[in-house]
Amino acid sequence: MNQAYFKNYLDQQKATYEAIPIDRVEHLINLIKKCWEDDRQLFAFGNGGSASNVSHFITDLGKSASDIMGKRFRCMSLNESVSWITALGNDYAYEDVYLRQLQNYARPGDLVLTLSVSGNSPNVVKAVEWANENGLTTIALVGGKAVN
Repeated sequence: MNQAYFKNYLDQQKATYEAIPIDRVEHLINLIKKCWEDDRQLFAFGNGGSASNVSHFITDLGKSASDIMGKRFRCMSLNESVSWITALGNDYAYEDVYLRQLQNYARPGDLVLTLSVSGNSPNVVKAVEWANENGLTTIALVGGKAVN
């Protein structure tokens, strides 16, 4: 590889960062902060690499942020439990693995956060639709088609 490749890569990174709508980021931060202030639960999930990102985010929020803020953040990654995911996928359908967990744990007023590259994975879409229909606030950070 040559310097032109790396320059192009860095130029694309800069353009991506500059395109981030700061007002939308502030809105998302305020939703998460309100969840914490109101002692609501935050549920997060994703598939593949997004599941790993969710796990890292929830760990940082539940441990590090809670330590700093002096009040525990009630947050949970729904892609952590292999037994939950395999039981739900086997007994119902893989597209229900996040929906069914939300049905067990979530309450109106809670917050749902999903990460998805495509934005159209059936298990993510069904869970977000259910959350919207049942009084939860939803955030979908997607790379493709947006989830409602």
